[in-house]
Amino acid sequence: KALTDLHIVLSSAPRDVVSKVNELIPNACPSYSSREIYEYIDLSRTVLLDPYAEESLTENDVRSYDFFIIGGIIDRLFPRPYASYMLYKMLSLDIARKGIRLRGSAVGVPSEINKIIDIVLTVRLEGIELEKAIIANMGVDDKIARILHEIEKLKKSREKLSVDYVRELMAVYELDDKYLPRILSRISLGGI
Repeated sequence: KALTDLHIVLSSAPRDVVSKVNELIPNACPSYSSREIYEYIDLSRTVLLDPYAEESLTENDVRSYDFFIIGGIIDRLFPRPYASYMLYKMLSLDIARKGIRLRGSAVGVPSEINKIIDIVLTVRLEGIELEKAIIANMGVDDKIARILHEIEKLKKSREKLSVDYVRELMAVYELDDKYLPRILSRISLGGI
């Protein structure tokens, strides 16, 4: 919604990806191989968004960093855990690594590049809270995964689970009530 070719750069992308992007949108954005781009940007104002990073991205981070490296290497069919970290090490980058998390967990946080960009820009340009930007970009499956995660945390604490609690979570994650049967079918009904 808010980006142009002046805002996006492809770096270290496979040639077939660069070719496909250029085929779909000619001259969409510049592309660089290897570390070349890192010679042109201020690394002290750069952050690698990595779901496996120890530190969590904060709203202050979003407002203070100018360059956000977003890995485009997430593949649901052939997942590559720690792939962003591997590139970070291979390129010997001396930059911050932070993960986008919701209440301390990456469960349900969108992984699609366009959604990550929207989260960052919504916080940065519109002043929306990071948590609200994440929830606004979560798909139905993301929200259900997150709610199931919250339910598991409750079960581990041995607190009693209720349908009302599930509905409260659905309201927090802005999930329509029509998904209640789908969630209930995925949890153990003991105690509800």
